[in-house]
Amino acid sequence: VNAFADALLVVPRTLAQNSGFDAQETLLKVQEAYVKEKKAYGVDVATGEPLPALEAAIWDNHIVKRQFLNIAPVLAQQLLLVDEGCVHEVVSLNAKDTIEHAVGVAREESLMRFPVFDLHDGQRVFMGVFLFKTLLHDWQQCRQEPVGEHLTGVLRLSSTLSVDEALKKMLEAGQRVALIVDDAQKEMGWVNLRDILKIIFGEVNL
Repeated sequence: VNAFADALLVVPRTLAQNSGFDAQETLLKVQEAYVKEKKAYGVDVATGEPLPALEAAIWDNHIVKRQFLNIAPVLAQQLLLVDEGCVHEVVSLNAKDTIEHAVGVAREESLMRFPVFDLHDGQRVFMGVFLFKTLLHDWQQCRQEPVGEHLTGVLRLSSTLSVDEALKKMLEAGQRVALIVDDAQKEMGWVNLRDILKIIFGEVNL
């Protein structure tokens, strides 16, 4: 909203400059007049002084400004790709890695979830996700078991999706976390629902 308000100052600034007046000084006069009178002021291009817009019969289109505010977040959702600014680091595991090994990696990397892969006919195949928190208190009882036996499913999203498309897919799947993959299906990182909502709406608390 502040950025939008700042952008609107381009209009009186341009009027002042094109009329041969000091832009900064003119803006200050207009803003001071508004603060004092609490009504809309513009720039008198003949004198450079604040001009009461209503008294001069100058009307602005409120509908246009409202439409600008409505369309800005929509454009951001549609144009910003999901891998721009909201993807967290990813470290993968092999399905045959032991729980003990996975716990060591989790502690070393300070991560709680890992995509797990296995080799089938020489191809790297995604098997699921290992969530460290599910074994946080009793992992020692199964420390030698492969992580492939402790997997959960996860939504995978293409890095070419827009933020808007990613949000829709996560809501449809009922998932708060998704794995972002590139065109070759190689993992790029994690994204969670809070990150996406923060990009669209600002800081949120879930």
